[in-house]
Amino acid sequence: MTAVSSARRPGLAAALALALTVTSGACSSPPNQNACDSIVEVGSMAHPIGMLSPDGRMWRTADPYDPNAPRIDFRAYTTYRLWHGLGHEPFTAPVILAGFPASVILAPQVGNTGELLPSCGGEAGVASEFVLIRNAGGEDFQVIVTLE
Repeated sequence: MTAVSSARRPGLAAALALALTVTSGACSSPPNQNACDSIVEVGSMAHPIGMLSPDGRMWRTADPYDPNAPRIDFRAYTTYRLWHGLGHEPFTAPVILAGFPASVILAPQVGNTGELLPSCGGEAGVASEFVLIRNAGGEDFQVIVTLE
């Protein structure tokens, strides 16, 4: 079996170089994948967002049954610090209902569109005052988050 070299086929090397140039020019650089860069604050310790259940065991950013309830803009490749009012670390993973801005329909998040970060740069990601949640997917959503 004989390998084909570019010396025998000078057009092949030129075609490959052109294809690589065209492809690399058409692709943009990927977004920042570092989860700990530029954390977006939603609420604050003094002013947590959302609402507590009457027994204080559950917190959510808004009522998921209200089609006019405010949602959090959940941008692709972005980490959010959600200040909650639980007063303790959540016992369960967050339930994230996601929808597109033009729709009132919400559905449970899938895949990596709602990751709970256990830590970020040495700082806890789950605390009695806040949680760090990342949209590691490539789409922007609007969300309602529930913690227990």
